[in-house]
Amino acid sequence: MQKRILALFLLCLVLATAKTTKSSQPKAEKTTKTTKTASTTTSEYDFAAGRSFLDKVSQEILDDRIFFNNTMWQFAPHLGLRFISEYFVALHYLGLENETVFNRETYKKIALSLQLENGSWKQLPDPMIEDGQIDSTIEAYWALKIMGEDINAPHMKKAREWIIKKGGPDNACTLTKYFLSLFGQYDWEDLLYIPLIVLRNESIFEYTFADNFVGQWVYPHLVAMAYLRYYKVSTDMGPKYAVQELYPSGSRFKVYNVPKPAEPEADILNTIKLQLAIQQHNGGFGAYTVCSLLTMAAQKDFAAAYPTLFTQEIKTAAKKAFDFLEYTYVTAPRAGYKGMLMDGSWWDNTLIVNGLAEAGVPLEKLTITMDHVAKESQQPNGGFCYGYGFEYAPDTDDTALAVQAMLKFGDRYKDRIEKSVNWLISMQNKDGGFGAFHKEKNINPLISMIAGKIADSAEIFDQSSVDLTSHVLEAWADYGLKLDHPAVQKAIEYFKREQKDFGSWEARWAVNYIHTAGNVVCSLAKIGYDIEEAWVRKSVDWVLSKQNQDGGWGETFSSYVAGTGMEGVGVSTPTQTAWVLVGLIEIADNKNYNVTDEIFKGINYLKVAYEKHGEWYDEAPVGTGHRGILSMQYPAYAKSFPVSAMQRFLNKFGEGKKCSPANNFCRKASIERRAEFIDEL
Repeated sequence: MQKRILALFLLCLVLATAKTTKSSQPKAEKTTKTTKTASTTTSEYDFAAGRSFLDKVSQEILDDRIFFNNTMWQFAPHLGLRFISEYFVALHYLGLENETVFNRETYKKIALSLQLENGSWKQLPDPMIEDGQIDSTIEAYWALKIMGEDINAPHMKKAREWIIKKGGPDNACTLTKYFLSLFGQYDWEDLLYIPLIVLRNESIFEYTFADNFVGQWVYPHLVAMAYLRYYKVSTDMGPKYAVQELYPSGSRFKVYNVPKPAEPEADILNTIKLQLAIQQHNGGFGAYTVCSLLTMAAQKDFAAAYPTLFTQEIKTAAKKAFDFLEYTYVTAPRAGYKGMLMDGSWWDNTLIVNGLAEAGVPLEKLTITMDHVAKESQQPNGGFCYGYGFEYAPDTDDTALAVQAMLKFGDRYKDRIEKSVNWLISMQNKDGGFGAFHKEKNINPLISMIAGKIADSAEIFDQSSVDLTSHVLEAWADYGLKLDHPAVQKAIEYFKREQKDFGSWEARWAVNYIHTAGNVVCSLAKIGYDIEEAWVRKSVDWVLSKQNQDGGWGETFSSYVAGTGMEGVGVSTPTQTAWVLVGLIEIADNKNYNVTDEIFKGINYLKVAYEKHGEWYDEAPVGTGHRGILSMQYPAYAKSFPVSAMQRFLNKFGEGKKCSPANNFCRKASIERRAEFIDEL
């Protein structure tokens, strides 16, 4: 008897120790799934409190719709200080330094607050990245020097020493070198030469016309870069603008004065015409700020050489472009000095409408925004575009999201939805995947050879990506396409081919493997695919193993760098946690998946994270501009994806368990309100 009592005592001691012992791993590191630990269960979770919390959050987000007569939200997607620094420098080259409302003291305050102890600057804050980024540091040092900062001051000295240690401007990206070359601070001869022939589009030249092959975001930049490189446009602006001290091996100063003929060559005239043609109604060339700066530099040079040609066109274009740059870089609400490079209003507002509608916010409070987006963003072919200025370039991601959002309004947008779904089907690549803006703009060897050197600044091609394909598949599922639809089958086969050995997929437009693992599983489950197949389970097992101790998920932008082992590793963020949760929630009903504990922990993380900051806020970048090159921060993500995840959680485990699976945004009260509203419409 005593032995039995002793054995029971020891067993209880072991169990108690197992429950209370915490892992020694830091939050940002991956955790390995072993045995389940005790956690909140369905019976223990306070769903009434969860409902109240989500209603409160949703109302706060709704109340933040304060722009354009309370019809739109404004959350600026941005890329960081580097591009604000670059803008300030470029203003001087363009002779606009006295025209701008750019506030030097505001910039200095922001720049110095972001400088790291070692003197460098990151592109964007990321707790998992300890060191700075060379382009960001060169541009910030350069801007501060032009502002009059003493280069021997401690903060400037540390920045300079860090740049030299990293190899100096020779190790900067091509776009940074273009701006340096304009001031004679880098040799044009060491930069990519872009043959003007690739900008012709007549007769046989269509086979080399760059716009037929490169991504939508590349072509507008190439048109300006080709001109600048052809004439090696450069000016000696004096020692104030020189940064020769950043070169480890001495001066690289080089100014060219390439003679121009009395009459411009046909290819040069064609280049200027193309530049003028790509200016959008908001003033941006190609709708991008960096492209606009380069184009203005090219047109300034052309106008000086040929003052009687395109005189009024160039003058008007410059004024419109300057207004666009001032707004985007400096004066736009919530965007000033953050490095916003283009407008993303339609994307951001559709995201928030979609999340709030899913959470049960009455549709009559959201239609004014959705009506505006649908009217302004949808193009005649059915595609939706990213923001102001992108009307010429609708994309698959915006269109898939718009379909999901519009479906929540019953038949109000029926015709628009049909047109969008058909356009998406028409945009599927032969491999089964989707690019963003184009169909079949995959890697082209000839263009790679010509433009490959700019691949350090941006991805060149718009090939299929798993993240976009999963978004389209989920939209199709919500719309009602079936598993046996040929387009659906092609997309699923594409997933299978692209899966990494460890179980996930690289994302093109979001960070990163965490995103695709959650979204692919979600889309497969919603379309009715057998989620018990080994390759799907592999993805689920992988993402479960990456849950952080705080219950959330996160991933650093460094995960794009091969060999770092950072896949799925990072500080938890509300956005990335929500991406995983929507996938796990979709498979939670399957008895062969035991994911309930992880879901409840993730939901708890979202609540704690909100209470910590008073809002959902991502501590690390969650968007991808170009893989391994430029990260992006999308503040609207944390205002939308967690809302959807929490509502789907309530549907699955609490108040919505009796809702129709087809209506994944329902809850009883909101369904009744929706029905009444749709009847009125």
